[in-house]
Amino acid sequence: MKEENTNKKKGKWFKTAIWIILALLSYFVLSKWATSADTYKGVINTLNHTQNKALKLTALSSVLATGAASLPGDATTPVANKLADMSSYMVIVYVAILIEKYLLTLTGFIATKILMPIGFGLAAIGGFLRKISWKDFIYRIALKCVISGLLVWALVPSSAWVTNWITDTYEKVEAVTSDLSDENQAAEDKNSDKKAEESQKENGDSEFSILGTLSDFADQAGDTVKKAGQAVPEKIEEFENALNQMIEKVAVLIVTTCVIPILVLLAFLWIFKIITGLNLPTPTMQSIPKGSSLLKKKNATETEE
Repeated sequence: MKEENTNKKKGKWFKTAIWIILALLSYFVLSKWATSADTYKGVINTLNHTQNKALKLTALSSVLATGAASLPGDATTPVANKLADMSSYMVIVYVAILIEKYLLTLTGFIATKILMPIGFGLAAIGGFLRKISWKDFIYRIALKCVISGLLVWALVPSSAWVTNWITDTYEKVEAVTSDLSDENQAAEDKNSDKKAEESQKENGDSEFSILGTLSDFADQAGDTVKKAGQAVPEKIEEFENALNQMIEKVAVLIVTTCVIPILVLLAFLWIFKIITGLNLPTPTMQSIPKGSSLLKKKNATETEE
């Protein structure tokens, strides 16, 4: 019996020593690596690349807005205003990128110097508790602290990885779309060249005359006047196409910098809930107060006053 008790005590002290060593390693060794900006060079490069895209889109939207506003008439004013509004959307992207940059080292600090050492320390304390209920309770808290630290630490790198994957997929889709458009344009050019050759052959059989030359000259002059009249509408169409492209690119940036981190956070919360069994408060449609009930409460308070 004495030997069994001594072996159990040795086992407890051995486990306790392991937990304490893990806590010290997390606080003094792992934290230096987790809180260093050099550790996240790949993630920072991704964020800088996204920030450069946002800067280029901001400059491009300003130039296009100025060009659209310089055209005569008020037809391009709505397009110019929309292009100028693109800069305000870029502010959201800037803020999201800055937050992610600051969170890189901050989440590493919270995970390796707070949550994980606390979890390992609680696990060391739990080994000396006699009541099984208290021991299980302490072990659950320790497990939740360690898992929370790991998930918080992996939040920004995971969102950056998803951003890279989505960006690569978008670029591949764009490449395929441009290839298809080039093939369609080449087919249309080929058909137009074929029709031009057929018309030249038909015109080659007719006799050359001064009246034909004059009619050709009149047609060319009419086309020139027509093109001059259509110059402004063509420019408006060009700016509208540029606005559509800007909206698409801004939407992609908002998805990669704002939506993806939120989705990754929700996924981590779901994983945390499954592993630890902790019920996290989530908003539901029933918990949101309806406008009619709020209006009734407001009228009731006004009548009481």
